[in-house]
This record gives sequence, structure tokens and C-alpha cells, in this order.
Amino acid sequence: MRVRVVGVLSGTSVDGIDVAVVDIREVGKKGSDQIQLEEVCYATVPWDPSLRKTILDLCAGGGNTRTIAIANYGIGKAFGDAILTVLEENNIPLSSIDLIGSHGQTVWHEVVKTSLSDGSSRMFAKATLQLGEASVIAERTGITTISDFRSADVAYGGNGAPLTTTFDQLILRSDRWTAVQNIGGIGNVTFLSPRGNDTDPIGFDTGPGNVLIDHAAWLASNGSLLYDHDGSMGRSGKPNIDMLKQMQEMPYFDQIPPKTTGRELFTKDMVLHWWKKVEDQELSANDFVSTMTELTAWSIADSYRRYGPQELERIVLSGGGSQNGYLIERLRHHLLLQFDRPFEGDAIEIHQHWESKEGQLFAMLAFRCIKNQFGNLPSCTGARSKVVLGKISPASNLIHLSMHFRDSENKATERQAKSCG
Repeated sequence: MRVRVVGVLSGTSVDGIDVAVVDIREVGKKGSDQIQLEEVCYATVPWDPSLRKTILDLCAGGGNTRTIAIANYGIGKAFGDAILTVLEENNIPLSSIDLIGSHGQTVWHEVVKTSLSDGSSRMFAKATLQLGEASVIAERTGITTISDFRSADVAYGGNGAPLTTTFDQLILRSDRWTAVQNIGGIGNVTFLSPRGNDTDPIGFDTGPGNVLIDHAAWLASNGSLLYDHDGSMGRSGKPNIDMLKQMQEMPYFDQIPPKTTGRELFTKDMVLHWWKKVEDQELSANDFVSTMTELTAWSIADSYRRYGPQELERIVLSGGGSQNGYLIERLRHHLLLQFDRPFEGDAIEIHQHWESKEGQLFAMLAFRCIKNQFGNLPSCTGARSKVVLGKISPASNLIHLSMHFRDSENKATERQAKSCG
């Protein structure tokens, strides 16, 4: 069975609406988790500047219930229009799309300290909110839409993140101990054991990805740059060791996984606080960007030392930060310090679909939802059990979709019966 699914999202950097069109095929026996993904196309559609400003204000704790309600429908409309635009520009018939998986736009992820029975404490998510009304997407496209993937995991005691761990386990596992590292606004990692090893994957948010570097680049360029292209500003500066050491003392880095974080912790106000110290410590603007880059590289490598396998051989990078050459140079440096061995050459690789991996993820989670298959990994999110993720917003194609899945199930059953006979 082949199902064509659109995965759509806007990440914590709020730098655009990512749209990935993916063909998903089941392989193996009926009931198997094995699937193959083939990307049909991918594109990023820019945000309307005023809506982007509203989103960033909400992420910073601004706005009110009226603002949230209007933004929810506005983001849903923007997502629906982005999907239609990408399909038209790539000559893909809307009628060929079976399903849409929409992550929406995270505007708040509430994480609080929780006391455990053994007397220790740990940070757990108590609430999460992604905006982008799925009913609007379904109405504008006529395609059944799955959304709100994080809430069920949080309801079952999990952090609602990272969800990419399921994708990594099913798609990216290899014959080597592997770290799959996404560097979006926030960084997250999945540690995967080699095939044939039953060790559960471990996944968590490593800390800042691009978020602090982006804010620093914006400040250092007087608002002319939204990010540090290829790390040129960071490379031109020199990290300030005193400032770096103070940042490394943030409690998040000492928390034990499973753990999650977001813009609620690594805020623009935090960067502004450190920016005020630039003149006091005689730092250049590029020194400041370099310091934020150093913190990000260190936080990734430090989390590998603390919680990753010592046998780690392979690192797969995705997200916008994978294109920051200076950040990757500093990551190699800190990995050498932490593991006392170099990670050179293909020990660190860029994922083939480094931009679209998360779009593929939410396409896959939508497929698994409609198939009534789990979408989370409790060893990574901290949930009490595996659960189906997502909520269904039906559209006019729902009957066709149901018949498509039913016919496919019947054919799979017939094939399996013949093979057993």
C-alpha cells in the first residue's frame, strides 16, 4: 500500500512553514512497523511578517485569549494555503494527497519540577500548546488532517518531546551506535543501538539549537540578520570564557533525561541579559555570537558524554544548525574533549533530507495515527506507555481514505494467507 501524506510544521525558530510531501509504503508482514519513505517534494513558505510577530509574542508569554484564538485560526489558514501553494508549484495534484499531518506551531510548553517517590525531583511537561486549527486546514484542502501530536504523550505523563525519536528508530537505525541530532531552534538527540541490540533508544532535548545564536546574530547585526550564515560571525569572533562558564551552570544541563525544553527557557530576554554585558567585558559583537555558538556546541557534546553510549560511532545531523559550518567545527572540538577521540570524516554526516526530516516525521505520525499505531517512545519522552498520537479532523476525502486502508488491509491478509498456505 502506498499513501501520500503531507507533513507540515513551523519550528521553534519560526522561520517559515515547512511542507514535505511523502510517499509512505508498508513493507514486511501485516502488522509490521516497517515502512519506506520517499520524499516527493519539500519547500518552506515564508510567514506573513505580522503573523510571525504575533507568534513570537505568544512564545514570549504575551497576548491574551483573544490573541490566541485569532492566531490559532490564522495559523491554520496559513498552513492550508502553504500546502496548496507547494502542491501547485510542484505540479502535484491535490487529488493525489491522502492525508495531512500538521504539527502546528508550538507557542508554549510548560515544564515544571516534579518530586518523585525516591525523594529526587525531575522536570516534566504539564501542558503543551500548538496552534494552527486543523479543521481550517482540512476545509481549505479537502484532505483529512491529523494534528496535536504532543498532547497524548503529555497526558500519559510524558514530556511530549522529542517525537522525532520514533522516526529515528524506525528509519535511521544502522549497524553502529548512532546519535541522531536535530539542531533546530532547540537541539534534540536520539541515541540508537545497532541492529540486533535490544537496548531501548534514549532521546531528549540537549538544550539550545539555533535559538540563542539567532538572537545573538540579530542583535550583533542591528536587526539586519535573522541567523549567522554558515557561522561566519561566530568564526570571526572569540568565545568569552567567563560568560560561557556562567551559562554552563544553567540547571537544565544537569537534569537527567527524559527532559524537554523550549523558548520558554532559552529566551530572547536571556540573550538580551547577556548582551548588556558585552560592553562591560569589552567583547565585540562577533565575540558574543561566538560565545553563543560555543555554548550550543558544548551542550550537545556534554549531553553525549553524560547520557550517550561510550561506543558512539556515528552522528547524523539535521535541522538548520547542520548548515552552520562553524558550529559543526566546534561540535567536533568538544566531542574530542568529551570522548578523548576524534569524530572526523563520515563519523559526522548530514542527513540527506536535513531540511525536511521533521516534515517527514509528522507525515509518518499522521500515517501511524490513522493506522492506530503508537507514535511515542516512552524511553525517550517519559510517558507511562506507548500511545497513538494525534487528533483527526475529517474532510471530504475521509470515506475514500477509509476504503483505501480497508482494501489494503484485505489484500495484505489475502497475501499472508496464501504465503502460509
